[in-house]
Amino acid sequence: WLKDHDLIMICGHTHRPRLSQPGEPPYFNTGCAIHPRGITCLELAFGEMVLVNWSLQTRRDGMIFVKRKIMKNPVRIDSFLTKQ
Repeated sequence: WLKDHDLIMICGHTHRPRLSQPGEPPYFNTGCAIHPRGITCLELAFGEMVLVNWSLQTRRDGMIFVKRKIMKNPVRIDSFLTKQ
């Protein structure tokens, strides 16, 4: 239905993060989003979407910092659209 209507579905809180690849149904999900291990999110920038996790980490010197970890490589948003 999404492909037939040239739509992209973005949702969350299914506990199953998902970043579709070109050729698959255009369904994207943050998973749980906020959990004790950090925050999972979909970042949209410059025509791309990427699934990332932000979490608190500690350096060897004891300093706390926020780490950004890419969970899935970016995909071009327009690769899911059929009507250009």
